[in-house]
Amino acid sequence: MMVIVNFNNMTKNQNSVQDLIKEFTKATCDGDINSIENLLDKNGVFEIQDEELELIDTDKYEFLKWFSKTLTDVEIKETAHDQCVGCSFGHHVVLFNGGYFPRIQKDTSDREKIAFIIDGKEGKINKIAFCAVFLKTENKYIFECIGKIINEDMKKGITMGQAIKNFDTSTVFNHYKFPSDIINEDDYDWDDRLDCFKNEEDKDLNL
Repeated sequence: MMVIVNFNNMTKNQNSVQDLIKEFTKATCDGDINSIENLLDKNGVFEIQDEELELIDTDKYEFLKWFSKTLTDVEIKETAHDQCVGCSFGHHVVLFNGGYFPRIQKDTSDREKIAFIIDGKEGKINKIAFCAVFLKTENKYIFECIGKIINEDMKKGITMGQAIKNFDTSTVFNHYKFPSDIINEDDYDWDDRLDCFKNEEDKDLNL
């Protein structure tokens, strides 16, 4: 049996998906939920985070409710495009604000950056999902980023314990922390924190 592949239709679909991505990106930057609503397929599947920060698949209307809320207090300052090299290999992805929007990372085992995979059919977006493995954009685990910061500080001649304290109490690195991790220096229980590292204080963090 001979299989005939219509490459013209494949190219047309790829072009239409790219147009949908451009329109979705622009509408997101403009905070234009009405335009986003018009782009989404009513039968599509869209990934969001629930109140426990777990990832779940939802319908169009639950996605719009969640995405509208996440956009409320955020200004989209930059966008970038890449490709997935994970479970949706080759699909185009878009990163908002360097990959720090819209997903909230749960803990340090998450990747630093998150993008949207956007797919479509017949002029509508029928799938939006999160992606963390990119072709061109480096995307380390958060614990790797923290380890690098602490190692760089130790190269200045301070101990691991002091480097950890510097990280813990610095507001510069709050984007690598979680609500329970953010510490005011006045409330810092240094003796308790140091107990965790007293046997490794002068070793490198090889993360």
